[in-house]
Amino acid sequence: MQTIFKTWALSLWWIGLPVSAVFSQTDTIAPVLHCKLEVNTLIPPTGYLTLNAADFIDSVSDNSGNMPETGIRKPCTGEGFPSQTTLTYLYTGVFQVEVWARDGQGNTSHCQTRLFIGDLGNGPISRLTVQVEDPEMRPVGGVQLRLDVDHCEYGQFSETSETGSEFPLGNATFQAPEPGAQVSLCGKKSRNDLNGITTFDLVLIHKHISGVEVFWSPYQRLAADANLDGLINQQDLLLLRDLILGIRREFPGGQSWRIFPENYPFETAFSPAGQAVAPCILTPQYPDSGGGFYKMVAIKIGDVNFSADPNQ
Repeated sequence: MQTIFKTWALSLWWIGLPVSAVFSQTDTIAPVLHCKLEVNTLIPPTGYLTLNAADFIDSVSDNSGNMPETGIRKPCTGEGFPSQTTLTYLYTGVFQVEVWARDGQGNTSHCQTRLFIGDLGNGPISRLTVQVEDPEMRPVGGVQLRLDVDHCEYGQFSETSETGSEFPLGNATFQAPEPGAQVSLCGKKSRNDLNGITTFDLVLIHKHISGVEVFWSPYQRLAADANLDGLINQQDLLLLRDLILGIRREFPGGQSWRIFPENYPFETAFSPAGQAVAPCILTPQYPDSGGGFYKMVAIKIGDVNFSADPNQ
């Protein structure tokens, strides 16, 4: 058997192929890389912060026994193994960080973590202000607002706030998103369903249905669609009548107000009731780095003459 092996090895040598090449196997196993769950630090007195990949790595190893090469980058700034080994930050905030490892055979692995940069509480915080008014331009309190932010570099976060009934009236504030973020802002108010609803509203809605006195305001049409089916008809009158008589206690869906972005582009001024669900403000790329301002309009369902108390 030993003689056969020697003869086979000699023949390989004769044609110029090393014996080790036959028995070698290509390494296809990527390095094992674990990021720290999060990294917390402060902006130094120099005004800028520089970090390297090692600051974010909990552990890294490779089956070869050699230490893998590491790299780092901000998400959405490239693909594959990054060329940079450090990142510099000039501002406080919460950031997403990609960390990579690559072995001698080119196998790569990566992980993502969060970086929290503070400034000892001395730096200004940019705020986003949302103002909610009724069709009569009166501030509306008690509107629950939800802000959802998605940014490639800074990650995702959600925040809720409620418009106040005290100064500043009808306002709510949020942490301002970073420029370039995708922003969704939605509002709802669910309380005091009978607020502003009287038999006079029923009369006005009946006149609209019969064509005697048609609603010109898109907000009146939205208020008249009491059951949120996109139509204004006898079913809305019956629903409002049942609420007044106490047969029903709330509107379908549990919301008593409809919250729309200001200057919402209704299809026509005469048929906005087809918008059964009040839309959110959607901003594909938030532009303001110093804060911002959004305005929304709250319509009390069933109150077509806008007599509801905006803070009830």
